[in-house]
Amino acid sequence: MTTAFTDHVRLLLDLHRLFLRGEDEGPEADTVRDAMDSPWHSMTKDERRLSRKLSAHLYSVGDRSAAAPPAQEVQVAFVKARNDERWEEVLDLLRDHPGLAAPGQRALLRGRAWDALGAGEAAREFYRDAEAA
Repeated sequence: MTTAFTDHVRLLLDLHRLFLRGEDEGPEADTVRDAMDSPWHSMTKDERRLSRKLSAHLYSVGDRSAAAPPAQEVQVAFVKARNDERWEEVLDLLRDHPGLAAPGQRALLRGRAWDALGAGEAAREFYRDAEAA
């Protein structure tokens, strides 16, 4: 991953923390959003896709809701993707089918996926969430 991606992830996490404190509409959040522009324009297409995906997954932090298990074929696809270390697919399946794992396990899997995808700082956010679950 490029330095631009790493910088963008750091800023995205800063913005997420402001969101959690209810401060995502203030001047500090605006400053963070403005700072995100430069790395965004320097990122590759794949890094931008990953950044959008991370942004969506950050909304799951703190989510302790249980969900019904998905259909058997989805469960099989999930296990195969996880075993084959196809981490983006794992993330997509967790987002679309939260019943694949208990809340703490979902957070742990997200952490592992983001770690493998080169976003270690984001991974730590999900690992902390797993510990809190």
